[in-house]
Amino acid sequence: MKTILLLLLSACWLPMQAQQTYHGMFSEGKTWNYKFYHYEDSIWYDEKQIPHLDKKEFVYDVAYIVEGDTIINGETYKRLYRHVKKGNNEPEAVYYNSAWRESNFQVYCVARNETNATKIYDFAMKLGDELETFEIARVDTLKVQENMYMRYSWRALQGSFRTYDYYWVEGIGGQEGLFRPYSIPLMACLCDNEYFESCYDHGECIFNWSDFEKEGMTNSIETIQRGNIHTDHTIYDLSGRRADGKKPGVYIRGGKKFVKK
Repeated sequence: MKTILLLLLSACWLPMQAQQTYHGMFSEGKTWNYKFYHYEDSIWYDEKQIPHLDKKEFVYDVAYIVEGDTIINGETYKRLYRHVKKGNNEPEAVYYNSAWRESNFQVYCVARNETNATKIYDFAMKLGDELETFEIARVDTLKVQENMYMRYSWRALQGSFRTYDYYWVEGIGGQEGLFRPYSIPLMACLCDNEYFESCYDHGECIFNWSDFEKEGMTNSIETIQRGNIHTDHTIYDLSGRRADGKKPGVYIRGGKKFVKK
């Protein structure tokens, strides 16, 4: 009787875990803050090819803010504006940057002076899915400011020239900022760059850059090993601990839940 009750409770618990609230990316007034850095080409590297990061020519604040709606090809998009604050009593400069929309956990962007949308993020992807030269190696949950966010950890595929890993977080974007979902792009000029710092919603800070690498709450139990995604038969309990699976209960094997009666 106890076993049956346990299984019923587990069956009720599992769907509730899967129904975690999805955080939408674009709400009116939502803001992504950056620091813009400019370096002189002549001081960017010395003869040993070491960057002089302390020799900035100027630094100023940049904010991308959701302001209003627009219709493109019959679809409603949120308009994103770039606000540049140079200081020194100079007025804030505001430019229209792009338009964004979400549909079925997928995020699309129409760049300024363009009419066609490009899919930037896909938060419907699952553990082991591949994109460009990366694969999703882990999916877990971050707790930031009392909010729970799904985090996707991307890892470079074997043979890729990229050797680093990076993250997506729903409602926030990529670790390199809203416009850099997959990797650090090749910059037209090494002397100019923007670095993501924080995200605000309704006037409150909801996410800082450092939050991307916080310790998460495991959903995927263990980072997958390349080449044996479907062949790892190790058994885990619902807390992510290794188990022999001999006792009645709910376990996870190969990334899937099963019931031992």
